[in-house]
Amino acid sequence: MKNSMSELDIMPDSQEVQAITDTVTDDFIYCGKELELFRHAQNWKKYYAKKILPYISGDVLEVGAGIGETSKVLCQQEHPRWVLLEPDVRQVEIIKRRKQEGALPKCCETFTGLLKEYPESNKFDTILYIDVIEHIADDKAEVHLAANYLKAGGHLIILCPANM
Repeated sequence: MKNSMSELDIMPDSQEVQAITDTVTDDFIYCGKELELFRHAQNWKKYYAKKILPYISGDVLEVGAGIGETSKVLCQQEHPRWVLLEPDVRQVEIIKRRKQEGALPKCCETFTGLLKEYPESNKFDTILYIDVIEHIADDKAEVHLAANYLKAGGHLIILCPANM
């Protein structure tokens, strides 16, 4: 099902979404086209940043980090650790390059894969799903899994498009 922005062809079809959520391999390539488009949505990013920044603290896990644009906006202070978890190796390379160029803070580190592949011994004060959860076939299971990675009193922040 396409949304009202279908002329931009930014929403992957259900087969593509299933492929995203089923496996991650060295050949994994994110099929969406919206990352570069939304990179320039600065007013939107400022708006949601204002709403959620008060809840972001300590060690942060950003699931589905894409090309690092969300981190660039939300990582406004020095955190002990900000992990950008992303299954697409090409996107992770972009994130690494942007960090080397100084576009991302030094506290940022990357992990290539899915949350279920990340060591559960790692606990976070904040876990972010910014425009990501709608790409996960079993979002309910993903939220339950994410809770296992939260420290006591931590925040799980999920932002997704309306009508998803």
